[in-house]
Amino acid sequence: MYQQSRLEVNGKKQHQFVKNEIGAPTVMQQKGKNTATLKFITPRWFYFLLVISILGWVILTGYWLRNCYSNIYLKITK
Repeated sequence: MYQQSRLEVNGKKQHQFVKNEIGAPTVMQQKGKNTATLKFITPRWFYFLLVISILGWVILTGYWLRNCYSNIYLKITK
Protein backbone atom coordinates (compact mmCIF):
# COMPACT_ATOMS: atom_id res chain seq x y z
CA MET A 1 0.00 0.00 0.00
CA TYR A 2 1.05 3.55 -0.66
CA GLN A 3 1.05 6.48 1.73
CA GLN A 4 -1.92 7.99 -0.14
CA SER A 5 -3.96 4.75 0.10
CA ARG A 6 -7.13 4.68 2.19
CA LEU A 7 -8.72 1.46 3.42
CA GLU A 8 -12.36 1.18 4.45
CA VAL A 9 -13.84 -2.01 5.86
CA ASN A 10 -17.62 -2.15 6.20
CA GLY A 11 -17.81 1.64 5.79
CA LYS A 12 -15.29 2.42 8.55
CA LYS A 13 -11.83 3.85 7.88
CA GLN A 14 -9.03 1.56 8.97
CA HIS A 15 -5.90 3.27 10.24
CA GLN A 16 -4.07 0.25 11.62
CA PHE A 17 -3.95 -3.06 9.83
CA VAL A 18 -1.56 -5.91 9.15
CA LYS A 19 0.22 -6.15 5.80
CA ASN A 20 1.32 -9.42 4.26
CA GLU A 21 4.74 -10.05 2.69
CA ILE A 22 3.84 -8.23 -0.55
CA GLY A 23 2.32 -5.22 1.22
CA ALA A 24 -1.36 -6.05 0.75
CA PRO A 25 -3.55 -5.29 3.78
CA THR A 26 -5.03 -8.14 5.79
CA VAL A 27 -8.26 -7.33 7.62
CA MET A 28 -10.37 -9.30 10.05
CA GLN A 29 -13.70 -10.38 8.66
CA GLN A 30 -16.91 -10.25 10.62
CA LYS A 31 -19.91 -12.53 10.41
CA GLY A 32 -22.22 -11.59 7.55
CA LYS A 33 -21.51 -9.42 4.53
CA ASN A 34 -18.11 -7.73 4.48
CA THR A 35 -16.96 -4.98 2.15
CA ALA A 36 -13.39 -3.75 1.86
CA THR A 37 -12.56 -0.72 -0.28
CA LEU A 38 -9.01 0.34 -1.03
CA LYS A 39 -8.72 3.82 -2.55
CA PHE A 40 -5.75 5.78 -3.81
CA ILE A 41 -5.99 9.52 -3.12
CA THR A 42 -4.24 11.47 -5.87
CA PRO A 43 -1.93 14.16 -4.45
CA ARG A 44 -2.77 17.79 -5.30
CA TRP A 45 0.64 18.45 -6.84
CA PHE A 46 -0.16 15.83 -9.50
CA TYR A 47 -3.01 17.97 -10.85
CA PHE A 48 -0.71 21.00 -10.94
CA LEU A 49 1.89 19.08 -12.96
CA LEU A 50 -0.83 17.68 -15.23
CA VAL A 51 -2.05 21.20 -16.07
CA ILE A 52 1.52 22.35 -16.78
CA SER A 53 2.06 19.34 -19.05
CA ILE A 54 -1.16 19.94 -21.00
CA LEU A 55 -0.36 23.64 -21.39
CA GLY A 56 3.10 22.72 -22.65
CA TRP A 57 1.63 20.41 -25.30
CA VAL A 58 -0.88 23.07 -26.38
CA ILE A 59 1.88 25.68 -26.71
CA LEU A 60 4.14 23.25 -28.60
CA THR A 61 1.31 22.32 -30.99
CA GLY A 62 0.51 26.00 -31.57
CA TYR A 63 4.16 26.75 -32.29
CA TRP A 64 4.37 23.83 -34.72
CA LEU A 65 1.17 24.89 -36.52
CA ARG A 66 2.45 28.46 -36.79
CA ASN A 67 5.71 27.26 -38.34
CA CYS A 68 3.90 25.00 -40.79
CA TYR A 69 1.57 27.84 -41.79
CA SER A 70 4.52 30.23 -42.20
CA ASN A 71 6.36 27.76 -44.45
CA ILE A 72 3.29 27.21 -46.61
CA TYR A 73 2.66 30.96 -46.83
CA LEU A 74 6.28 31.60 -47.88
CA LYS A 75 6.06 28.96 -50.62
CA ILE A 76 2.84 30.51 -51.97
CA THR A 77 4.19 34.07 -52.04
CA LYS A 78 7.41 33.16 -53.89
